[in-house]
Amino acid sequence: MVDNSKLFQKYKLNNNVEVPGLIVVAPLTLFGSNPDGSVSKQEKEYLNQRATNMGMYILGATAVS
Repeated sequence: MVDNSKLFQKYKLNNNVEVPGLIVVAPLTLFGSNPDGSVSKQEKEYLNQRATNMGMYILGATAVS
C-alpha cells in the first residue's frame, strides 16, 4: 500500500512560502483572458472550481503580440 499522507501536509518552499499540500496543477492555457492579458472573471471562476484542495496552482501565460 502506498502512503499518500504527505501529499496533503503543509510544505514550505525554499522561498518560505507555505503551501497546503504537495499536489500542484501545471500551467494551462488562459482561454478567458482579457484583451490586456489580465485574467478575466470567467477564468478566475474556472480556476477556483478546479483549485479545490490543491497545494499550488501555477497559472499559464498569455501570448504577447
